Order: sequence, then C-alpha cells, then structure tokens
Amino acid sequence: MDNKQYITALAKRTGLDYKTAAEALTTLASIMKNEFLEGNSIAIPGFGTLTPVKVGEEIVNDLATGSKLLLPPSISLQFSPANSFINKLNK
Repeated sequence: MDNKQYITALAKRTGLDYKTAAEALTTLASIMKNEFLEGNSIAIPGFGTLTPVKVGEEIVNDLATGSKLLLPPSISLQFSPANSFINKLNK
C-alpha cells in the first residue's frame, strides 16, 4: 500500500474527503515528529509505544572503498508492541 492508497482508505473509513484526510495525516505526522525530536514517547493504546533513541556519531568502514566514514548523530525509533497487539498477532 502506498501513500495515496493509504489516504484513500483513511478517507473512506473516516468519511472525510481525500484532501481533508491527507491534511489530517500530514498534521499527525508533524505532531509526532515534533514530539520525537523533543525526546517524548508516543503510546498508542492497543498498538504499542514508539520511543525515540538518540544514536551518537560513529565511524564505519565503507565496504566499497575500504575507507572510513563518519556517520552523524541521529534519532531512531524503538517500537514496543502492546500485549493486546501481540495477542492479536498470535491468534
């Protein structure tokens, strides 16, 4: 499912028109991004928790050239599924 298909499905399930559903999704993504950048976790009941994890800069070897590369610090997300979500997957 690509982004357009997801927005179409979201619009259909919520009764919104495509443009309003796309704006709602963009707003939600923006809010989540800002929360993660501030170091806050987001818990979605029945699904799980997304927690930002800061990864410091590191030096890695470039497999193609054999030279060393410096990767800048970044923020990645760690997902912890809710027990109810795990139970649904195991059925």
